[in-house]
Amino acid sequence: MQLWWIGPERAAEWREIRLESLLLHAEAFGSRYEDWRHVPPSGFQQRLIDARHFAAGAEAGKPLAVACWQAGLVEGDPLRGWVMSVYTRPAARGQGYSEAVMNHIADDARAAGMTSLGLHVVKTNTPALRLYARLGFVDSGMGGVVSDMGHPEYRLLLDL
Repeated sequence: MQLWWIGPERAAEWREIRLESLLLHAEAFGSRYEDWRHVPPSGFQQRLIDARHFAAGAEAGKPLAVACWQAGLVEGDPLRGWVMSVYTRPAARGQGYSEAVMNHIADDARAAGMTSLGLHVVKTNTPALRLYARLGFVDSGMGGVVSDMGHPEYRLLLDL
């Protein structure tokens, strides 16, 4: 298994898997395929600059799982990184790729001075909930969290 950072120069690589994720699993994300399909390469590059994206796969350059994290998304909480855009291609599920990416994100966030990670997950996404529980994420207890698409979500937290 290979793990790598997806920087702006790899925008085409990330664009492909991002569009796939939104097309196949729209309910899991706060964005829609229609929001992203016409975004120019510079828009994908900017997203890769704004957040730290990582991938895992059998070989570098061919991502089977991706995720990213970003600090500073919640005012007054500068030491919490937020995990976003977690996706594993259907044929690669259950093989440890997402777990590897998530562990790498935790290490990267810790090295950047973060003390915790947070994420939102749709309440009906049982496979993701199992993954996050294995990694040590716990429910924040915050009720009433709803995705931009109107789906009830959990806010999960992980102390680093």
